[in-house]
Amino acid sequence: MEPPGARPTDQLKGETVDRISLAQHAFERALRGLQAWRRGAVGRCGGEWVVAGEGGAIYRVDLREQSCSCPDFEHRGEPCKHLFAATVARAKTAECSGCGERFPHRELVELTEDSHDGLTYFDGDRLCGECADGAGVVR
Repeated sequence: MEPPGARPTDQLKGETVDRISLAQHAFERALRGLQAWRRGAVGRCGGEWVVAGEGGAIYRVDLREQSCSCPDFEHRGEPCKHLFAATVARAKTAECSGCGERFPHRELVELTEDSHDGLTYFDGDRLCGECADGAGVVR
């Protein structure tokens, strides 16, 4: 006889298996999102993130709302590979303070007190090569 409120052992095992399955599924989505970012399937369009699906469809990703227009996200309501891909792209890039485009961090020049005239940009601003050249930034 089991104490009141106790659950059968097989039910507990089932919950553990379900949690492991969910974690494995989330890991696989994250991995596929990373692969999408590596193959260049992530971009920006009109201020929003877009990710090309493997079948050629384009999905809109809203990182603020943590949502995606793909059927997988709409069905499950959980982060999909497109959401993970856009998250990686945002983490690996930064916005140029001049033109507003996103570039890999290594391609941006961070302005310091002695590298610019201080009239247009501020110390700490980051500029792409073209904007830095146009502003006369000393590199």
